[in-house]
Amino acid sequence: MSKYQPKWKRLGFKDAGEYSGACRAKKKTQMAALIATKANGKTLDILRIMWERAEFHEPVVSVTKEQLMSDARCSLDTVKSAMAYLRSEGSIFPIYMRGGRGLPSKYRLKVAGYDRTPSDDHIEVMAAERDREAAWRFLKGKYGPVKALEILSENPSD
Repeated sequence: MSKYQPKWKRLGFKDAGEYSGACRAKKKTQMAALIATKANGKTLDILRIMWERAEFHEPVVSVTKEQLMSDARCSLDTVKSAMAYLRSEGSIFPIYMRGGRGLPSKYRLKVAGYDRTPSDDHIEVMAAERDREAAWRFLKGKYGPVKALEILSENPSD
């Protein structure tokens, strides 16, 4: 894969429209999360920084406490208490925690108080579309296009 390909292609999106839809969904989720949180002061700043550092097509961030300290211009104790508050509130959910200085932990960013977000919906739609395309390619190769279409049209999840 060439580094000169468009960003959407390098990241595995099928076209620029799907890429921009993912970006819009992330922005909507970010705004909803910042409005829904009860955090204030440095805790709100840390949440905003985490959203800014998040992957643009998915609300996941990999960050160290030292990076947050630097960006928010606060102490380690402030970052630790902010992270504990955000976890208890439901604004962040740890995916992969690492111990030690300078080792990043991975968090899923969420809207406090809500299970579903625009990003979750968009990710599910993209995954379902990719699954259907993969099934089509497999069935078309194995049975031919007519039989593959019959099999896919019998699928109750349509």
